[in-house]
Amino acid sequence: MSTLLDIHASLEEGAEFLCREGVLGAVAERISAGDVDVLSLDVWDTLLFRQVSAPRDVFLLQRDLLFEHGLIDASTTAYEWQFLRVGAEKRAREKHRREVTIDEIYAEIARLQLPNLVLADAIDAEVAAECKVTLLDPVVSTLLMHAAANDVPVILVSDFYMSAPALRKIIDHAAARSGIELLPWLNVFVSCEHESF
Repeated sequence: MSTLLDIHASLEEGAEFLCREGVLGAVAERISAGDVDVLSLDVWDTLLFRQVSAPRDVFLLQRDLLFEHGLIDASTTAYEWQFLRVGAEKRAREKHRREVTIDEIYAEIARLQLPNLVLADAIDAEVAAECKVTLLDPVVSTLLMHAAANDVPVILVSDFYMSAPALRKIIDHAAARSGIELLPWLNVFVSCEHESF
């Protein structure tokens, strides 16, 4: 029986998937053997998955949240908001020629002078929309817990425009939905905060 299965055989779902021979099982065995000093993983499409067809579809839900809170009027449809938000990110990237921050993206939106739109609230709505559509991969989270149980530091990295605290909020929300507490032992690094990433 693999080490990963020994530790987490009590999981009701996915136990057969956990016992398969594969990369994650091999990593878990190396962790158990003391061969791993640090476990580093990407966040998106590894630990976290969005329940949307494409990442830009989060902005459709964000528009609904903005409308519910009176930050955008009915004349701006969900697809128009998505177009504005995607365009603002593109302009920010062209302007700065590096990984941009969410503040730089919303500075481009500010230039549009949309009535009632408070940028900080719009950013909060984007984080909230991400939280609503994001799920934690149970197998990868099991590997992270296995690393923590073996005193192996875990580093999560992401090529992302949000701050590490905002990404941690999304991770925490997804973990809470899964009944897992990840925060105490995770280190999160995002490219927009480290130019040499």
